[in-house]
Formats: sequence, structure tokens, C-alpha cells
Amino acid sequence: MRLITAFAAFVVASGAWQGPKEPVWVPQAPPFGAIAVLAGFPDLRATFPMAGPLVTDVRIAEWSPMSFFPSRLLRLTDSDGTVNATMYLWWVQHLGPYEPPASPAIQCTKPREGAPVCILPISLNREREWRSVLNRALTADVCRLQRPTDMYELRAQVFERIPYPKYRDSEVCDPVASEFRDLFDSLAPNQFRQKR
Repeated sequence: MRLITAFAAFVVASGAWQGPKEPVWVPQAPPFGAIAVLAGFPDLRATFPMAGPLVTDVRIAEWSPMSFFPSRLLRLTDSDGTVNATMYLWWVQHLGPYEPPASPAIQCTKPREGAPVCILPISLNREREWRSVLNRALTADVCRLQRPTDMYELRAQVFERIPYPKYRDSEVCDPVASEFRDLFDSLAPNQFRQKR
């Protein structure tokens, strides 16, 4: 009994019993954090406990820390049975000749350190059938731990409220990643890669 009392006194005196004084925030995996802020998307982890009509929110982005070209991000949302899609080109500023031409629609972060991240909204065909695209994203397997390093892959964030709220952040590899690359090429051809 004395040992338990002494341990409890040590924990209280040392401050180990107290929780953190401020929230611990784990940053979103690149590139989602910066794009969400610029595009006005909610942080999916913040959406998790909230009520509301949104049922499903899927974000799929090309991402490579070594990319010298603009990449693409597709967001699919399912609210009350209606699937909507939005798409953005995104890049780290100062890509030189590969950067999209100046446009009032371009928005960029203003970080204290590092290069700004920029986005440019892409117009999409509103008549397109997006349900099958959303379902393919939801059923895609995540990448294997051991995989070829030269595979084309995407990063995905998924929030589903039904049948119960769940969130995941994962990478998507072939063959699904290549299917999405073909889709991205049809929706927003990345002609900046051909510039020299």
C-alpha cells in the first residue's frame, strides 16, 4: 500500500498525471493540408465528430516529394445521395517553365519557411457520372508495404460517416492508381510536363 501511495505522490508531483497543456495536432500528410486550406475544404479529422449532411468525402492526389511538375487532386463528396466532384492542379511554387501561367484563380500559401504551395481550380463536366469513380476510390486496396519504388501511386484521404464514422489516410498503387492517372489525364491533361 505504501508503494502505491508513494507512486501516486510521485506522479502528481512530477506533473506526469496532467494532460498536455495544449492540443497535440498531427499535420495532415502532404499535400492535403495546404490544398484544403486554400480550397476551403474542412480538415477531415475535424469533420469526424461533427454532425451534418456530408456522408462521404474522398480526396485523391498525385504526390511525390521530388516532383517538378504540377500535380492533380480530385475531391469527391457524397451528400444525400448526390456525388459532386472538384479538381485542382497543385504545385510547389517556383517550378520555372513547368508552372502554370499567371491567373487570378491561382491561390498560394504564404508559409514562414519553405516554398509556397499553389492551387488552380479545374472546370469539370458536371454531367459526368461520378458514383462509379467514388466507389472505385472507396474500394481501392492500399499499397503493399513492399512495392517497386518506381510505381505510380496516389495519396488518398477518405472520410465515411455510414455505417459509422471512419477516417483513413493511405497510398493507392497500381492497378487502381493507373486507372486514376488515366482519369486525371482525361479531366485535366498535364501539358506542363511537355514544356522545356
